[in-house]
Amino acid sequence: MKFNYTVNGIQHTFTLEQTAGGYQMTLGEQTYQIEDVRLSAGRVEFKFEGRRLQADWAAESPRKRWVSVEGKTHIVSKAAAQRRRGEEGVAGENQVCAPMPGQVREVLVNAGDQVTQGQLLILLEAMKMEIRILSPRAGTIGQLPVSTGEQVDKDALLVEITDSKS
Repeated sequence: MKFNYTVNGIQHTFTLEQTAGGYQMTLGEQTYQIEDVRLSAGRVEFKFEGRRLQADWAAESPRKRWVSVEGKTHIVSKAAAQRRRGEEGVAGENQVCAPMPGQVREVLVNAGDQVTQGQLLILLEAMKMEIRILSPRAGTIGQLPVSTGEQVDKDALLVEITDSKS
């Protein structure tokens, strides 16, 4: 079967075929073996290219999941022919908002700090998963209305990024 998914804003197309020992996945020119798949509520355990991995997931909507593997959390969504504005997050925008309700575990920046694209800004905890809030672009931290320990709602402003100081 052929699948189209967006992972952290990047679209991927892959095929997945069931084999006697599990699955064979083809992504681009690469083929991978996935074996010993065990599913439970919010978790899948599997052997990928000889390594035992575990992925925990939480659904935000029928089309969008938060998936955590080896300490990294990814936004995974079924790719649509035309994406609605704002559906895939905040990349390129000035305001970074909470993707789901949760508790601020750690704020790693201060107002006025210079940040780079992809820099870790805030750690959130939601549904017993750590969600790493990364900077969508380089710039200067403006508003920072949250603090460690605070509960936030979905879409609450976490941080504002203004243009870089020259």
